Amino acid sequence: GFSVDSINDETNRKIGRCDRNGNTILAGRIVELCGLIRRYAPECRIKINTVVSALNKDEVMCDFIDEIAADRWKILRMKPFQYGSFSNLDIQVSNEEFEEFVERNREKKQEEKEAGKEVRAGAEAGMETARRKIVVEPDMKASYVLIDSNGCLLDNAVDEMTPVAVCDCLREDFADGLRRLTLDRERYEARYSDSLS
Repeated sequence: GFSVDSINDETNRKIGRCDRNGNTILAGRIVELCGLIRRYAPECRIKINTVVSALNKDEVMCDFIDEIAADRWKILRMKPFQYGSFSNLDIQVSNEEFEEFVERNREKKQEEKEAGKEVRAGAEAGMETARRKIVVEPDMKASYVLIDSNGCLLDNAVDEMTPVAVCDCLREDFADGLRRLTLDRERYEARYSDSLS
């Protein structure tokens, strides 16, 4: 699994996907790594997660996804939050902008298919991109296990924007905390099923 929110270096810096010196992992490096995975572990399935925010909402990433021959591309809408002094409300994306990102990246693939264009994934992989599955998650409410920077297990079932701490994982038993957590287990477990659903 790779988290790739942008294939633009400057956008990745704005999102915070860089080291303290501003260095990012270049899209070409991810393509190279995926080519190595396909060569040396051909049965390995590759999943890409992309979180859509105001910073990357206009990108077209489907060619990149096809080039690395991802088995599944999960597109998630950025979860807005206000938690203590931390907030990402300045980069939240509207429902319409999220849907436009999804459709823009789906339509390009559909247009190529209708035009009869054979799209090949990664020269080294030699695999057709028809294998790619797109999964869209417009919200993450009660379907992720979230732990904040203080080590607290957070519950976002009631108010996704302002999660509530249900367990201090540094001082309490994590299993007890999980029992207090509101979690849609079916949705959570589906992410890790063999079918990559």
